[in-house]
Amino acid sequence: MFSRIHEKLGTAGFVISIVALVAALTGGAYAAGALNHQVKKQITKESKKFSKKFSKQFAVSGPQGPQGPKGDTGAKGATGATGATGATGATGATGPEGSPWTAGGVLPQSKTETGAWALGITPDNKLKYVSASFNIPLKTAPTVHVIKENGLEAVFNSCIREEEGECVGGLEDVPQPACPGKVAEPAAAPGALCLYTEAEFHVGWPGKPEFTHSYTTGAVVGMALSGTEAHANGTWAVTAP
Repeated sequence: MFSRIHEKLGTAGFVISIVALVAALTGGAYAAGALNHQVKKQITKESKKFSKKFSKQFAVSGPQGPQGPKGDTGAKGATGATGATGATGATGATGPEGSPWTAGGVLPQSKTETGAWALGITPDNKLKYVSASFNIPLKTAPTVHVIKENGLEAVFNSCIREEEGECVGGLEDVPQPACPGKVAEPAAAPGALCLYTEAEFHVGWPGKPEFTHSYTTGAVVGMALSGTEAHANGTWAVTAP
């Protein structure tokens, strides 16, 4: 029965009809004075319960409304205060010494570097220069010593002998404590460059200071060749002062 009424009136109409019927009956009963207070209260309670039940059972949700516009972006909050600078960390341990030393640096104190040298015949059979270039420069230019095969240095003496009452200069071989090494194991005292001779033939040693030029990056030594097959070669060592 209720189904047929629901089909004719629709959900909304059906619910309204039921509510109206209950109201009419209740009102009539009130008017007739047939209901006491307790019955009135019970009828009111049941009427509300009945209306709520049928409203939920036959209610139909309406279509979803369109999405509302996007709200305005809120104001940007103030930037917080900069935090205090943290304490400086402890200094790390010193790392091991690098090898070779850094580019642009100089040879550390008392450290030694070594190399090789050689000279040969020139077309005019005259002065020939020997050069030694340092891979790592020194802070100051070293003194230069050429050690002969006999382990001695040829040093120019302005008065090695007298002739007719005048001094005559010349070379003399003397020990050189600044060069304690040898060809196979070149060594030099701090501040010295030592050129050790392994082989020499028809070579006139520099002797005079003007034949030797020393720099922080190397040295050049002039030697006089006295034969068409003159030659010499050896090793060198330099130690930072």
